[in-house]
Amino acid sequence: MIYTIPNFQNPTGAVLSFPRRLELLHIAQRTNTLIVEDDPWSEIYFDGCPPLPLKSLDTYGHVIYLKGSKIIGPGCRIGVLAANGTLLSRLIAAKGLSDLGTPLLNQKVVSLLLESKRISAHTEKLRTALEVRRDMITEMLKKLPDVVTVNVPTGGLNYWITLPACVNTDNLLYEAKKEGVSFMPGSAFYAHAPECHHLRICFSSVDDYSLQDGLNKLFKVMYRAVKGRKE
Repeated sequence: MIYTIPNFQNPTGAVLSFPRRLELLHIAQRTNTLIVEDDPWSEIYFDGCPPLPLKSLDTYGHVIYLKGSKIIGPGCRIGVLAANGTLLSRLIAAKGLSDLGTPLLNQKVVSLLLESKRISAHTEKLRTALEVRRDMITEMLKKLPDVVTVNVPTGGLNYWITLPACVNTDNLLYEAKKEGVSFMPGSAFYAHAPECHHLRICFSSVDDYSLQDGLNKLFKVMYRAVKGRKE
């Protein structure tokens, strides 16, 4: 099985190109492998829509498409799954056995929202607000030393930052927490042999003032770490 987040991947923010999507489908078809396509962020784009979902290109039923309710409310725990044939039947049976079904009231509320025009207005407002925040953070990140590399996202909610290989972001997190700041160290995203000089910043869950204040505190911690390693 292949698991992928082709649009604004977590944590790097990368987008799988259309040719790479076709290549991935061909691999799945040739090897009779399933692809799980997780697509939580495709509506949150800043520099143009991402390519078509893998599922829309799937003619052999190899793709299981997942869509959650994060742009509506992460706590809803409502999702959509698209699959084909007996695979879909088996997935429905497995879900029913595992949790006895998603709450009906939650589904009804989300269904009414999706069927109305309000979801389009909500998504556009959310996209605009996050793009403004993305641009603000991009300007702030220009203050970082040249040895620090930043992946500026074209959508989604995350920045992926790479420090010199001599800086361990697990240790950096310990120092940042002393300043009341937190982030996700890169080591958390590796199954084996982690690279420990990356970190992820998520910019969706705090207000602009707190975000700016937190980033300025984090920059000071980064400067100390980079300067200390140089010395």
